[in-house]
Amino acid sequence: MPSESDGEFVPVQGHQRRRGNQHANPQGEFRVKLDIPFFDGRLHIEDYLNWERSVETFFEYMDIEPEKQVKYVACRLKGGARAWWLQLLQTRRREGRGPVRNWHRMKQLLRSHFLPTDYEQMLYLRYQHCNQGSRTVNEYTEEFYRLSARNNLNENTTQIVARYIGGLKDAIQDKLELNSVWSLSQAFNFALKAEMQLSRAYKQYPPRRSYNDVSADIINLLLQFLSR
Repeated sequence: MPSESDGEFVPVQGHQRRRGNQHANPQGEFRVKLDIPFFDGRLHIEDYLNWERSVETFFEYMDIEPEKQVKYVACRLKGGARAWWLQLLQTRRREGRGPVRNWHRMKQLLRSHFLPTDYEQMLYLRYQHCNQGSRTVNEYTEEFYRLSARNNLNENTTQIVARYIGGLKDAIQDKLELNSVWSLSQAFNFALKAEMQLSRAYKQYPPRRSYNDVSADIINLLLQFLSR
């Protein structure tokens, strides 16, 4: 998965400077060194969208002029993505069309080639079916937040909280019903407490094996004995 390169604080004024990209700042503030992650064209939907966001974060932080943004991104394409981009430029020249002049248009072209046409529907379905399952509350919550932000459905707080609670394990939902929950952060904290309570109860009073399980074990032992 692509990620923004590790930030490094660099003093932009003073006698000592570290080597590498340094960005002048008239106020003498510290700036973080950033770079656009490489993109090779083999990312999954959410990974690609994360890469897109890291590109825009780079532009925003480094104040890259719009007319230079396409060149910056093109320099960070490699593998299949770079081959596709070079082919696209050749085709445009052959057809007498001008170059891609801004990041907005480049992003449209990238999405049309590297994302499924129904990627928004796929993300929505993931959000619709997001539930805790066998995961911890923390793991479930992380995915819920990510998919909620990705889909951006403009749901109100009540709807989001109801959706979140509905995806928790039944035992945790039962405990949350005893509390008034008005926000997602409240629901998350109550769910964490419920999870800890259930974990302690399980350790103190582990579930007994059912009669059918014990009977099956006895039958298996008898069969093993008779087959000798």
